[in-house]
Amino acid sequence: MPSIEQPPQGQAPHPRSDIADTYAFFAALCLRYALLAHNSGNADDAVSCGHVALTAMGMLDQNVSGASLLADEQRLQSLSLSGDAAGLWDASVTAGRERLRAVVGRSPR
Repeated sequence: MPSIEQPPQGQAPHPRSDIADTYAFFAALCLRYALLAHNSGNADDAVSCGHVALTAMGMLDQNVSGASLLADEQRLQSLSLSGDAAGLWDASVTAGRERLRAVVGRSPR
């Protein structure tokens, strides 16, 4: 019986896709809660969406030296709650690109 650490005989070791898989899961979960909150107006779904985003950015901060993604996410969430949405879309797009670069940079080549 193969162990967890080693792939079955004749198979190549699994690529280290765990990093990308983890953040893809967070993205899917966050999107799920965002869509639920949008459709239902349920504040609990919106809170869950925010919690998933903060958790993912906190984990990424711990794994990327010099990252401040959690602070950026907290700032974006505060902006969205303040009622002043001016520039929020552009700031979110910029933050999303930075996050994607951070995850891709952690993935093996």
